[in-house]
Amino acid sequence: MPNLQAISEQAINFKNHFSGANNSAQGVFSLFYGLPNSYWDPITDNHIAPVLMDKVVESNRSIGLFSSIGFVHPEFLQSSFSHLKQQADVYYSDATNNNQVMQQWDEWIKTQQQSTPWFAYVYLEQQNDHLFTQPSIKTIPEQTEQLTLYQSQVLAIDEKIQTIVDSLKAQQAYQNTIIILTGTNGQSFKEQNSNDTLISGASVPMVVVWPNKPPRAVYHMTSHVDLVPTLMQEVFAVDNPSNQFSSGHDLFTKQDRDFILSGDSKNYIIYENRRITKFSGNGDIDSIDWQGNYLEQNAESDALNITLLIDVLSRSRRFNQK
Repeated sequence: MPNLQAISEQAINFKNHFSGANNSAQGVFSLFYGLPNSYWDPITDNHIAPVLMDKVVESNRSIGLFSSIGFVHPEFLQSSFSHLKQQADVYYSDATNNNQVMQQWDEWIKTQQQSTPWFAYVYLEQQNDHLFTQPSIKTIPEQTEQLTLYQSQVLAIDEKIQTIVDSLKAQQAYQNTIIILTGTNGQSFKEQNSNDTLISGASVPMVVVWPNKPPRAVYHMTSHVDLVPTLMQEVFAVDNPSNQFSSGHDLFTKQDRDFILSGDSKNYIIYENRRITKFSGNGDIDSIDWQGNYLEQNAESDALNITLLIDVLSRSRRFNQK
């Protein structure tokens, strides 16, 4: 992705960043809510809006929502944008592919006034991403063909990213716009449930263009759940401690954290500096190092796993009584 690479060199590039999930729908959820996936069901079932979008509405910003897959999946209308249907100044794209998204984005951004703040969300689909999970029985030519397809799709998305940047510059809005570029979840080319999918399943880019913040690379672990407290504190000047509405931290304040939590609604995947641990819904526990090697299980590691699981469960249920 040469365009994203060029942008990242002039932005804040979070090099060790993780989605809150290893799947698209819950990856978006972690980005907007700043919460673990354990809250997915009660929030989507009850159409509870994120505090971030509440603040966007309260700030009287015009809102543009652009998605190449509509707004039913991944449950946008039930969660992140559930309360926007009654808002007057909200634009929903009517697109079925990325090219239409770009056309409608360009038309919308031209209507925005430089002196009036706005909020936009652009979702670009990578088609047929399930095809890139490669069972070991795939032949070398088959693997090469799929890799070529993947690279062409990623390059096409990279070109769309540049189109967004170019349109902002054309409107003279680039210099005073916060731009957040990231993905919903990671991609592995190995068979499902392999160690490679554990390593790669939540690893995503996070590139932030922020006016008056100098470009730099950030190497400590960060997560999608960190975006909500960052915007709430840095943009909306919320005084409440972030732990009252999120499990994340301000991206610009280095926090010593023991782990990053990801996975899905049934499995916890915990990323630590030296290991990755998966707590499966059936009770299995697997730990590997960052090279994909299984770590030996003994009394000491069992004790560490139990302590880690208790910590994860306590954080995942912290807001249940609020």
